[in-house]
Amino acid sequence: MSNIDEKVSVYITPTNCCNLVCRCPNASLPYRNFLEANIVFRLLEEIASDGLFNKMVTWSEFGESFLHKDNFDFIKFVKEKKLNIYLLTNLTLLSPEEIKLLSEILSSGDLVCLNLDWGKKIYETIRKNTSYEKKLDDILKLILLNKNKNMTERFKIEIWSIDYDIVSDQVRKEFFEEIKYLSDLYQFSYSVGRLENEKEYVDVSFHSRAESNWKDFLFISGKPMCAGLEAPQLHILPNGRAVLCCHDWKGEVEIGNVKSQSLREIWESQRRIDMERSILERKIDTKICRQCLRLSN
Repeated sequence: MSNIDEKVSVYITPTNCCNLVCRCPNASLPYRNFLEANIVFRLLEEIASDGLFNKMVTWSEFGESFLHKDNFDFIKFVKEKKLNIYLLTNLTLLSPEEIKLLSEILSSGDLVCLNLDWGKKIYETIRKNTSYEKKLDDILKLILLNKNKNMTERFKIEIWSIDYDIVSDQVRKEFFEEIKYLSDLYQFSYSVGRLENEKEYVDVSFHSRAESNWKDFLFISGKPMCAGLEAPQLHILPNGRAVLCCHDWKGEVEIGNVKSQSLREIWESQRRIDMERSILERKIDTKICRQCLRLSN
């Protein structure tokens, strides 16, 4: 089970709404939720004051957090509490003035993760309601603003793409040549995520594997490659549900609810402990775990 000596990382998704229509699983959800502001502030207070929790908060795994009317207040509060933020955003909702405000709020130790998929054709194929040119322009604005900050105050910027088999070597080469002017301006990090079944994923089906049996699960050092067990973590969904895994965006394996519990209460609950044990002993039988890319081979 999770090492009790490790800090628990908290992932908060203020809303599952998004201004884009893309391959993200939330694009097909029939319901929309916004986590109440008073709950978000309470969670951040707890993370800041309780030594159990990692002081880097991951913000908005699924959904565009800037659709939440209080999102700037949330980010300001994160910084007031001397926490760091790992902010995932598509950036396209923000005006130039708001991008400037964001750059002023963020500081050393923070990380902004931006997504840019292999040039205009692929990006606009899988992400509707925006343009590739606007995204490049928004990223450029943020990079220049960050570059103008004092060296000790600069936050980190990460740009990532999904690695599809349909992306040829030539497309990759052209893409990196195209964004070279950005990296020449500011040394951001770049990462590539890998998906096993690109066709189903592009068609907005998050679980890209067929249902499998427990015997198919891949074990390393006697335990499953489960995101919720690799390192202590709590994922808070916009309806208040707490889950162990970033893939559980529907909250199918709920271990608590922040509307009625503190983060510590959820983490120390028998339900969370029993859930981890069930995963380790391969006794849990839920769709999300059977289809998990980290568990199946």
